[in-house]
Amino acid sequence: MKYVLLMYADPAHTQAMTAGDRDMMARKHAALRAELTGSGELLDGARPAYRADTTTLRLDGRAVATSHGPLITSTVELTAYYLVRCPDMDRALALAAHILDSHVTAVKVRPSMTQPTPSSASSSTDPGDRRLAATWAQRRSRREASHGNPVAA
Repeated sequence: MKYVLLMYADPAHTQAMTAGDRDMMARKHAALRAELTGSGELLDGARPAYRADTTTLRLDGRAVATSHGPLITSTVELTAYYLVRCPDMDRALALAAHILDSHVTAVKVRPSMTQPTPSSASSSTDPGDRRLAATWAQRRSRREASHGNPVAA
């Protein structure tokens, strides 16, 4: 199963950290990335720029309106994410617990709702992806049958 670990922190606290604290934080995340890469659990991860560097798009009637800055004002923001493949939620929660520290306000853990293409899903080793591919194949067969098209055996 795939999970997204969403890390939140107060940017004012981050900016107030000493160079030593920032180095320690960087080493901690480097070690976690190395562990997850070594175990094969890490699929992706990134640290977005600060929210002040955000461009937000909204629909204003039928036109797209853009504004500089975050969607909502908050004292905390998404500071990083890890996309991991774990056997279950317990393992994902254990990984999230490694992320928590005095700098990190919260870590959200969500099952990933990734929807691979039908061809990649059928060859995936992820059971959820294979179930999705099977569902797509069943729908395609029903659609072809309802239109009078023979279904390839």
